[in-house]
Amino acid sequence: MEQTIGNLGEEIWLHADPYANLSQRVIERACVNALYALAPDLLHTTGKLPAGAYDIGEKYLLLGPREHHQMDATTLGAFQIFSDMHNWRIKNGDSLSVNRFARLLLPNGQIT
Repeated sequence: MEQTIGNLGEEIWLHADPYANLSQRVIERACVNALYALAPDLLHTTGKLPAGAYDIGEKYLLLGPREHHQMDATTLGAFQIFSDMHNWRIKNGDSLSVNRFARLLLPNGQIT
């Protein structure tokens, strides 16, 4: 919030009526944000994935931090039952390791 107030304060050009100028800047920024929310394709992206990101398709990205995790016997048994129900093939063994990601980037640009 402080950063936004500072940025808006830097955009004031006419110091004779700063509140009117500041309110105009806020209105312009709100219009731009609303436009990006309605049409996210207008936002220019570089096309490069963020460091540590993993693309899972359909414009979804898994974002770090990432944790490498070994499943215990109980979790492994539940995962094997779930994978059998959905006809997934997993390699047999005593343990299974997975990567857990902290965040997910949605196609609309929101991060969960």
